[in-house]
Amino acid sequence: MNLHLESDRNASVVRVACAGQITASNLNPDDMDPLEGILGLDGFSSKVLLDLDKTTFIDSSGISWLISRHNEFNENGGVLVLHSVPPVVQQVFDLLRLGAVLNLASDQEAAETRAVGGTS
Repeated sequence: MNLHLESDRNASVVRVACAGQITASNLNPDDMDPLEGILGLDGFSSKVLLDLDKTTFIDSSGISWLISRHNEFNENGGVLVLHSVPPVVQQVFDLLRLGAVLNLASDQEAAETRAVGGTS
């Protein structure tokens, strides 16, 4: 998994892009969380859009990571919105009914609307 900051950390809405696979091999519990590494310690109080367009695969560890990051944002007054989910990943989300748990949006515009409190 490769995470890349696409906007300034101090922007009202922070954009992060994810490429590759979100798997156990990318999420070593002994290492710093990859999202925290990009956003910093106070990043979970931000509004963050995570672009999954170039994500090629997700396993159960990746799902667990996304849910725990979602909860971390909620606990710290922030919001994490996932968008541009490719079909192979969307199938997993649909199978596990993650739309009821995670903030999902079809594209960046819809994700930004959702992050700032609108519906989409």
